[in-house]
Amino acid sequence: MTDSKKGPNSSTYRNQLISISRLSEENGLHENTIRGYIRNGQLPAVLVGPRLVRVRRSDFDAFLSPYSPSTGRWAPLVGEVKS
Repeated sequence: MTDSKKGPNSSTYRNQLISISRLSEENGLHENTIRGYIRNGQLPAVLVGPRLVRVRRSDFDAFLSPYSPSTGRWAPLVGEVKS
């Protein structure tokens, strides 16, 4: 699939900036829950304006799927610094 398409494997899709309200609607999470993940550093976010916060879809997808069955390991939190 090419990047011009908006499929889940395209770089355009992965780099898409999503609002907290849209993430909330799409995933059945309360907006305050998502804000808490951002505040605690568990979910990276981008400040687009003085009060406008967006999350990259790729970061949110990684946040939702921390377990890799192929390796049998839990991935580090998205915002966690590797030592």
